Amino acid sequence: MSTVAEKTLYLQPAWEEIVKAFEKAGTFTVRTTSGGVAIEQTGVIDEVFLRGEGQFASVVQDDMDLRFLLKRLARGEVHPAHTTIDIYNEAGVLATSFHGADKEGKAAIESIAQRFGTDHAGAQISNAGNRRPGLADKDVDADAVRADWKAMTNVHHFEALLAKHRVGRLQAFRMMNGDFTHELAADAFPDLLGKLDKTGEKVMVFVANRGFVQIFSGPAKAPKRVGHGWEIVHDRAKVFVPDSALQHLWLVNKPTAAGIISSLEIVSEAEDQALASIFGKHPHGDPQPASWLELLNTLPRK
Repeated sequence: MSTVAEKTLYLQPAWEEIVKAFEKAGTFTVRTTSGGVAIEQTGVIDEVFLRGEGQFASVVQDDMDLRFLLKRLARGEVHPAHTTIDIYNEAGVLATSFHGADKEGKAAIESIAQRFGTDHAGAQISNAGNRRPGLADKDVDADAVRADWKAMTNVHHFEALLAKHRVGRLQAFRMMNGDFTHELAADAFPDLLGKLDKTGEKVMVFVANRGFVQIFSGPAKAPKRVGHGWEIVHDRAKVFVPDSALQHLWLVNKPTAAGIISSLEIVSEAEDQALASIFGKHPHGDPQPASWLELLNTLPRK
């Protein structure tokens, strides 16, 4: 390593250029955490797609599936001694980390440090990314929420629904409990893992925070206990879910043009966000496998 590796550096916020610098630059291990839930994938990033006039970037591969919410990223730190870049969101929370996993990947981290590194931390991180509190239950028109929920044609309409009615995620789930949502018992998650291990059903696990989304796709074979949690390992990816994250589990049904899309949501009450969302794997635009909904409907409810 060169002399740039002697100390931690901060990155200038040239996010579009920085994320493009990962393309075909070697092997990286990308790790994202959300409320203790963690996902890690190792591979070569073939291409980074930019869209939304600098607001979003994505990597869509079988072994590496990433979504950058560029406008929510606030600070990058390069730790050359560990050949790692940590990226923080606007609320000061670590959004994701990129670690050079081979010689080329390590060299790419150093190159990024040389091109974009600075000694100055830049603007102070604030809590500007936190969601505003929703209305009290008594002030929410639950019938209007239900009508708009029923009228959804895309799962991505859900965030707009929450904003329109000024309702929190858990608040909406509780309002629709028994209709579009069902609260699950804490043992529903290990129960789901056991059934996935037996059936071989492929899933998509989205681990998200306010700034980054990382997605695991594949079978959840041979899940195992690791410390106080559960780990799924497949090829060069792994997902860890601690027991402490399993306080609020929900089966959530969202109407789409292709039919109902059902998921198991692991939700943080403190942050009012989904720490992880688990879907039955299916091609975009196709109906979800009936076997997935049947499996979800066998899970224990509260």
